[in-house]
Amino acid sequence: MEPERGLGGVQQMPVRRRRFSEEFKREAVRLAYGTDRSIVDVGRELDVRADLIRRWQKEFGRQEAAGVEPDLEHEVKRLRKELGRVNQDRAILKKALAIFSEDQRCD
Repeated sequence: MEPERGLGGVQQMPVRRRRFSEEFKREAVRLAYGTDRSIVDVGRELDVRADLIRRWQKEFGRQEAAGVEPDLEHEVKRLRKELGRVNQDRAILKKALAIFSEDQRCD
């Protein structure tokens, strides 16, 4: 690589960005958020800036950082929605039963 001229005409080597695998990122997030260690400590241990770990955490989501897989998160959302519908149906049926029970008593 050719050195580049930086500020003040000083020659500088171009900065090469490190690339991290998705597996490495996920493990870093798990270590930072799934344990009692601080993000800064985990970053130092892995030679990664803490702000990168925070960015990866936002990318993967807090649930996944705690060990919940994305598919499970979607399944939980779906089941909660279904549970809400079932509870609503049950409440409607209870009201209908009460109404019909009153009608039969009056007759």
